[in-house]
Amino acid sequence: GDIRLATARLTLTGGGSINTFTWSDGAGRGGDINITASEAMTVTGPQAGLFADAYGAGSMNAGNITIATGRLSLTGGGQISSSTYGLGHGGDINITASESITIVGEGYDAPSDIHFFSGVFTNSCNDCSAGDAGNITLTTRNLLIDAGGSGDSSGSTGIGARSDNTSGGNITVNADHIKLLNGAEISSSVGGSEQSDDGGNVT
Repeated sequence: GDIRLATARLTLTGGGSINTFTWSDGAGRGGDINITASEAMTVTGPQAGLFADAYGAGSMNAGNITIATGRLSLTGGGQISSSTYGLGHGGDINITASESITIVGEGYDAPSDIHFFSGVFTNSCNDCSAGDAGNITLTTRNLLIDAGGSGDSSGSTGIGARSDNTSGGNITVNADHIKLLNGAEISSSVGGSEQSDDGGNVT
């Protein structure tokens, strides 16, 4: 089902998450996440974040994520993700932060031996994925993405609507000021070899 939450401040840390991710061999669509945090939303650390991802061998599509806040901060591997790891499509993410969006660094989770990269993602991942990546829209006054401290080459800090095998999603950024530091990325690339596979637009 869907999740709707309204608060002044929302903090997710230490692996804390809000998720509607689906794992199915069937068809359908995962639940949506709608967050209103009037002052600020902070997501810090590996495995912390909002997740509406879709897994499994079926054609289940990922859910959509909508956020309205004053300030959004994703650090230490904190993520907002509506990606697909199966045959379905990634969901769309729409974020409005009236003051700022800050995305910094990555975090290492020792028990799983996985590096989590801070960011907003609607990727279509892995060799089994046949669905297109979702679209991302960010609206804010100030956007800062800093990949400083990202010491692992398996991913990247930033904004991604990438696809391994199909079409990348579109990324739209409406911001007065944008800073990308230390190799941070806004990417809608595609890694597939099919001629019909296209990277999305970044505007």
